[in-house]
Amino acid sequence: MFTKYRTAFERIAYHYTGDHMAAEDIVTDCFLTLWDKRDEVEITPRLEAFVLIAVKRKCLTWLRDRQRHLKVHEKIKNRTSAFIELKIRTLEVCEPHDLYATDISDIIRRNLDMLPEASRKMFLESSIGETTHEDLAKAYGLSARQVKYELSKIRAILLTALKDYLPTLLMWLAIYWRGGVF
Repeated sequence: MFTKYRTAFERIAYHYTGDHMAAEDIVTDCFLTLWDKRDEVEITPRLEAFVLIAVKRKCLTWLRDRQRHLKVHEKIKNRTSAFIELKIRTLEVCEPHDLYATDISDIIRRNLDMLPEASRKMFLESSIGETTHEDLAKAYGLSARQVKYELSKIRAILLTALKDYLPTLLMWLAIYWRGGVF
């Protein structure tokens, strides 16, 4: 019976599934089930109808499983697409120097606030005001060498405080260098 009807049942299964391998598997499974129950089933002309109904039910099961699989796959695809879209938008609006600018500014501000007032003013005048060491020495009653030493100590304090941000800071300074700070 298998050899006689297999091709016809596979065509029917293929018509519903659109998948040759699935059609072959469905028909084979139906005949294997029939073989397993051969002691319980009587071979009659109606047996073909029994196999046809079994093929139809297995095709329905296969199609429902396929539909569920496609729905899940679509959900995954949509979530992945939404995640990628979010990343694209984030990268489009994000400026690299803004990522750590606030943290770096806070660290610098905290460390400068811990310095004696005269040292802090000297550093800020040297960095922002572009005052020379000689001018600072005159203003604070120090030698130019003492000013240079005091400024190098402050730079060392800041570099130690910014050690975790140093690679980013150096890159930021290389890109946006306007001179004067160090």
